[in-house]
Amino acid sequence: MRRIGIGNLLPWAAIACFVCLGCNKPASQPEVAGDADAASHEEHDHDHDAHHDHDDEGHDHGEADHDHPQTYAEAVEKVEGLETEMREALANGDTEKADDALHEIGHVLEHVAELSKDASLSADEQDEVKKDVAELFDHFGVLDEKIHGEEEFTYDEYSEKIHAAIERLHQRAAK
Repeated sequence: MRRIGIGNLLPWAAIACFVCLGCNKPASQPEVAGDADAASHEEHDHDHDAHHDHDDEGHDHGEADHDHPQTYAEAVEKVEGLETEMREALANGDTEKADDALHEIGHVLEHVAELSKDASLSADEQDEVKKDVAELFDHFGVLDEKIHGEEEFTYDEYSEKIHAAIERLHQRAAK
């Protein structure tokens, strides 16, 4: 019988927290450092409810709406691309676009550890993947709170640790 240790449960707990916390957006948007368009963004009616079913611009984001990668390498590439999209949106003051990319990152990260099992990685490497995924959920969870919060922030505060964790995932994907 296989025993489940706390190390195996930690990434799933982080996922649950990120998914639950991720969509409780207040009615007003925060001003992100360099947000030149904050006033017009606050006028935009965009609600997030606790069930993560948004209906903005006529579409819901249900589980079936997300194009999930089929391999570990594809998942890592998707996380990298979405992180770039989020970073650029924040730099341009587009918190809504950054939030959308951030939530999509969360959906992809939910599958990374499972996909790593089919990526010819050792058990130790799979454990490291789980740790990196948990770390990313922690960092992205804080960013999500900042995006939905009232205080200004810059992505630079978080980018170094996020990039390091993504790079470790990427290095394992290259094997």
